[in-house]
Amino acid sequence: MDKVLHSSNYENWGTPTKLYNVLDSLFHIDCDIAAEEVNKKCATYISLEQDALSADSDNLWKDMNFCNPPYNKKGTQWQFVKKALEQYEQHGKNTIFLLPSRTDTAGFHDHIYPFASFLFFFRGRLKFELSDGPSQNAAPFPSCLVGIGDHFAFKKVRKELVATLAKAGYKGNVVVTSFLDK
Repeated sequence: MDKVLHSSNYENWGTPTKLYNVLDSLFHIDCDIAAEEVNKKCATYISLEQDALSADSDNLWKDMNFCNPPYNKKGTQWQFVKKALEQYEQHGKNTIFLLPSRTDTAGFHDHIYPFASFLFFFRGRLKFELSDGPSQNAAPFPSCLVGIGDHFAFKKVRKELVATLAKAGYKGNVVVTSFLDK
C-alpha cells in the first residue's frame, strides 16, 4: 500500500502520463507550469523555483498551459487558478488544470465555478504517479479537469474530450459553466 497516498504532507501528485498524453493530443500543451524535472510532462516547464505565480513569470507562460499544482499548501491551488485567469485576461493564454474535486470549498466556488470554460469530473479516483513510479492505489480524493481561457477553443473539443478520455479508460462528465455564456 502506498502510505504516501494517505499522507496529508504529500503534495507532488504526479499527473498520470496516459492522462497527460490525451490532453496534449487534444489541446497541444506548450508548457507545464508547476513541475519539476522528475515529474514534468512537457519539455517546456516552469519549476517551483522559477515560480509561475510571480510577476516575473509572465513571459514563461505559453499559449496552452497545463497545471497540476502542489496540493497541500494552503491556497496554492487557488493562487494558480487566479494567475491563470490573469494570464488569459491580460495575455490570452489558456490553462488546463488537474485539481482535487473539492466542490464544496469556498475556493472552488470563488475561483472555479465563475470562470471555468469547462469542468470534467472523473468517475472514480485517479492513480497518480509518485516519485518512484505509478501508484498502486487510487488517490484518497476525487479529481477534475478545469479549463481556464478561451471558451470557444475549449468548446470545440468538449465532445472529443469526453470520447478521447473514455477511450483511454477515464470516464466522467463535462460540465459547461456559465462563463461560456458571457
